[in-house]
Amino acid sequence: MNLEGVLTHAGHSYQCDNIDSIRLVADNERSGVVRAAEILRKQGISCDMVSAGSTPTAVFAENLDGITEMRPGAYMFFDLDQVGMGVCTIDDIAVTVLATVIGHKKDPERLLIDAGSLALSKDLSANQFMEMLVME
Repeated sequence: MNLEGVLTHAGHSYQCDNIDSIRLVADNERSGVVRAAEILRKQGISCDMVSAGSTPTAVFAENLDGITEMRPGAYMFFDLDQVGMGVCTIDDIAVTVLATVIGHKKDPERLLIDAGSLALSKDLSANQFMEMLVME
């Protein structure tokens, strides 16, 4: 068996309520995974890849010493979840969905659009940040 490296994902960064907390999580994420790689190397086990990353920690990390790879998921495009956390602004979001209203229901008040689950996020964590821009 060959070990390629060690990997971590600071998913708990999504629970932070301010930027300083995210920075602290980012530092702990980096130091923990680097320490794990060092322990393995001291035991004679090769550890070439030291991988970390969540979008919040990738944005606010102040030190990446010892990290060979970052893998933040939403970093490339950002999303409303990141806006809600203060990681980016709404203008930083790189992808939007344009859909046409094709029907409506009065009770409950709902609109039917021509975009399905592949075009819209199934991530319920963003529900509180939902926004609709009506174009005329």
